Amino acid sequence: MASTDRECGYGPDCNYDLALLDVVGPITLRDSRWRCDHGWDIDLDDGGTNYRIVNNVMLSVGLKFGMEGCDRIARNNIMVNGRLSAHLWPPYTRSVFTHNIVTRSGYIDARVADWGKQIDYNLLPTEAALERSRSLGLDEQSATGMSEQRGANFLDVPENSDAYRDGLRSNDVILAVNRQRVDTAVDLIDLLRETNQSSVTLHVWRQQESTAVGITP
Repeated sequence: MASTDRECGYGPDCNYDLALLDVVGPITLRDSRWRCDHGWDIDLDDGGTNYRIVNNVMLSVGLKFGMEGCDRIARNNIMVNGRLSAHLWPPYTRSVFTHNIVTRSGYIDARVADWGKQIDYNLLPTEAALERSRSLGLDEQSATGMSEQRGANFLDVPENSDAYRDGLRSNDVILAVNRQRVDTAVDLIDLLRETNQSSVTLHVWRQQESTAVGITP
């Protein structure tokens, strides 16, 4: 009897558990370093199903979840110069992509009908990448890091200090003083010394977002 789309796994009522019958347990790729200079570091293409990809470092393009596979879970991976590529996902793949560090902007979505079970709690490289992902209904609890390494880092701000009362907190990174760029702690000290104002505005990076704090020098 000829198969139908429903029997092959393209509808909400089909039995996706049939794809798991030929394996005793999940196929696990973990605690390894991967690199491919001619494609994806890990490439699950054309029906790759029931995989657990955990605690890996991918050094080139990243991870591909290809067409027709389901029950693929990727957690706690670091993608150096890489990202997730989703190719021809039909509805209801039950794919999961969480708690990963992604260093290239944006996921590659090639004709994705449904983004799987969960894509969230990831660290993305830029605010633009996070905004785009959220526009697709993904990464609501994810965060983004700083786009460049600079600023003056306040490692510890005691609660009884003037800085704390002004609004600074431990691990704040000062990026600017009155919109003047701060690259190092020396820049911050020099700009505060040179100001003749009774109060200044510090532009601060805190918990993956920018905020402004007014202080008295």
